Amino acid sequence: SSTAGEINAKLDFGSNETSVDNVGNIGGRIASITEYNNGARVGMAFSTFDRDGDKLKEGLRIGYGGNVGVGTTNPSVLFEVNDTGASDNKCIAKFEGQGLAASTDDGGQYISITRTGPISHTYGIMGGIYFGGTNVTSAGAMVRADYQYLDGRDLQFLTSTGNSSPPELHMNIKGDGKVGIGT
Repeated sequence: SSTAGEINAKLDFGSNETSVDNVGNIGGRIASITEYNNGARVGMAFSTFDRDGDKLKEGLRIGYGGNVGVGTTNPSVLFEVNDTGASDNKCIAKFEGQGLAASTDDGGQYISITRTGPISHTYGIMGGIYFGGTNVTSAGAMVRADYQYLDGRDLQFLTSTGNSSPPELHMNIKGDGKVGIGT
């Protein structure tokens, strides 16, 4: 029986850099890691050599259920990024699309948040960006798209009025461009 955190198998990648001598000249590793004490759930860990810490440091984990984590060994959602060394005003994720020189369209790049499948009601939330954690009903702020069956698509802005209250709608931009604030 294996215990949580135990390496079951590994593939090490060598390095010619002399600073990695203390870890057997290993510059990188892919390992299967037991995630629960009974060994029934195993994830994959990807590690690189951290010169400052003189050790192999796990940078990416694919959990047993398919969740992917960058900077975390226990991703709790489909894709989780955690920078424990983040300082104020530091960008922790970047999505860049390189334009083609031959392109005749000056359009930009987008992050698409799409709900597939049917919306079971004539009105429904299509997706959004939440600021405050993974529980969208706890205190925080959010921008979301709202499906309005025959009335277009609205863009809504929600904020919490207190530290323990869920976000409430404070501004709505209707599909036709009309703006409602505090209504």
